[in-house]
Amino acid sequence: MKKTEELSNRFTEVMLDGKWIAYTNFKEALQSVDWHQANKKVENLNIIYLLTKHIN
Repeated sequence: MKKTEELSNRFTEVMLDGKWIAYTNFKEALQSVDWHQANKKVENLNIIYLLTKHIN
């Protein structure tokens, strides 16, 4: 398998399918977050919406 394919497979697994890193994945963690939670500002931290926009 080419390096690019392997990297692509690992990235997909981490983001959508598996629990390869720290037994978590983004899709599963964010499914229960609603629009209001994703846009809520907490002190000087970035909002969830902007963080996920950059990941995509």
